[in-house]
Amino acid sequence: DSDQRPGEPSLRMKALDRQVSEGRQRLYDYQHEDGGWGWWKTDENHPFMTAYALFGLVETQKAGYAVSEERVMQGREALRKLFDKYPRAVPDLKAYMAYVLTVTAKSGFGVGVADDVVESARQTVEATWEARQRLSPYGRALLLLALDALQDKRAGEIAQALTSSVQRKGDLAWWTVENDPLLEDFTDTSVEATAFVVKALAARDPGNAVLEPAVRWLLLNRNYGAWWSSTKQTAMVLYGLLDYMRARNEGAADSTVDLTVNGTVQGSAYAAGYGDEFIRPILL
Repeated sequence: DSDQRPGEPSLRMKALDRQVSEGRQRLYDYQHEDGGWGWWKTDENHPFMTAYALFGLVETQKAGYAVSEERVMQGREALRKLFDKYPRAVPDLKAYMAYVLTVTAKSGFGVGVADDVVESARQTVEATWEARQRLSPYGRALLLLALDALQDKRAGEIAQALTSSVQRKGDLAWWTVENDPLLEDFTDTSVEATAFVVKALAARDPGNAVLEPAVRWLLLNRNYGAWWSSTKQTAMVLYGLLDYMRARNEGAADSTVDLTVNGTVQGSAYAAGYGDEFIRPILL
């Protein structure tokens, strides 16, 4: 469309489609022959990277894009083997693996073996439940998501434990995790933990009083007001915030932008939150 301006929705959606296609192909390219993923094409399978890549493919399918069922099932099998291979892995990492296996089991992949896939995921969740006292708030949030996906009534106990362990200051709330249990790194992941607690609690009770203070804390802890400390942390926080918005039926709000020069309004523009019209340049 010759009248289209760069940045308008149809062009942005085309760019998104291209990015998804390229990202999906990259995951395919980096998948090992046995179905797992590492940091590179030829290294050993890594528990977190395998779970993270598998989760990405499942989310891609949920968003309406075509994903190879064979690739997903190979990844699921590799992740299940890794769960068993490292019985003494960091409990939070095991919780993440169990969560991804559960999400995959509930995704519709594996027609014909669905019951076996769900039962296999349930076994990993059970093992995580047994280690629940050693989980950080991050791990407990992941366990809660998995239990709720399986409609396990024990989820209420984990939800209560998370609500009781929240830290507060004024109108802010958060959960502290001083390292990265998924990568066994020293990076503080309190924003990731808080985002996943928000994600888990919002799915159960969108009106939970702790949610808004927690979301406010997340937004205040962005770098330069735009993103978080890494692409991983930014992605994890967005997962939580988007699910929070969905649970509360929230979306983009209508906006009016004023352009002020030396204290005088020179022009304004309106954009509908759910419309296709983007803000066009304000001409002076």
